[in-house]
Amino acid sequence: MSDAATTSFPERYGPWALVLGASHGIGRSFARQIADKGLNVVMVARPDDGLDAAAAELRVATGVEVRALEVDLIADDMLDRLIAGTADLDVGLVACVAGGTDSVGRFLDHPAERAERLVRLNCLGPVRVCHHFGGRLRARGRGGIILISSLAGICGTDGTVAYSAAKAFDLVLAQGLWAELHPHGVDVIGLVLGNVKTPTLLASGAHFDPDDFPGMEPDEVAREGLARLGEAPMWVVGDENRSIYDALRGLPAADAINAMSAGMRAQYGWDG
Repeated sequence: MSDAATTSFPERYGPWALVLGASHGIGRSFARQIADKGLNVVMVARPDDGLDAAAAELRVATGVEVRALEVDLIADDMLDRLIAGTADLDVGLVACVAGGTDSVGRFLDHPAERAERLVRLNCLGPVRVCHHFGGRLRARGRGGIILISSLAGICGTDGTVAYSAAKAFDLVLAQGLWAELHPHGVDVIGLVLGNVKTPTLLASGAHFDPDDFPGMEPDEVAREGLARLGEAPMWVVGDENRSIYDALRGLPAADAINAMSAGMRAQYGWDG
């Protein structure tokens, strides 16, 4: 049974955290807020993504130890590089935040390789990382794993077929890992996100407005996600997103798919 409520954050999840996708957006916010709680942080991002600057800023701002690892998370050797870069560290918290979709469009109108990259980043990567570090956490009898899902993963969606499927995978992966690791003192949570104002989403062509597509800030997401770690196997981040989640789950499958598809097309100004 988790004792997250009776131990301090560093005692439960320290001394080191591993954050994937930490150079900007949600991952950078998680790295900063984890460091603010007293953990040292291994920041991981793909090469040439501003990682060194982000790591230097975190060191100055928080005073914790920060290690920067440039790793292409869709490469065949990604796990070998992560293992080598953390072999001397006691990693107690793993946040698989890397992921996202850089564009929308019909599944059959693009090369299969584009969908395969999404699967490698959002599915295969977390499986490999969670298998290795989950074993280390189970052996030490404490720690945590954070996986990122999305409202897009509630059902299949026109225009984000592979991404929606990958995010459904991430949520079920988190739930299964929670079932296996919770009895060993390891907290696992799948965070279901809505629109978040990240560089990746903005670059994809999505637009935001206060009424229809307000979007959350990355710092809000990280704050709420960390607060819920240890409380439940999953959490929908944001009051409005929880309302959307509940509404979609209550609809017949075809209606939910059509509603999500219409919302995606509206946000991207895409007529199909």
